[in-house]
Amino acid sequence: MTMSSLSVLPVSFEFSKGLGGSTKFVQLYNQIRLHSVIGYITPADKLAGIEQEIYSE
Repeated sequence: MTMSSLSVLPVSFEFSKGLGGSTKFVQLYNQIRLHSVIGYITPADKLAGIEQEIYSE
């Protein structure tokens, strides 16, 4: 997955505006997107150590 494939970058990229796109990408990648390698949970959930709670639901 790349930033450009997720359409989070503005059409006309400017450095000052690009930081907002990077922040959105990092938030999506770490807090929203499920990752198959770590059991279809988010990296934030894995880091918080709540995967067992999620799996028991």
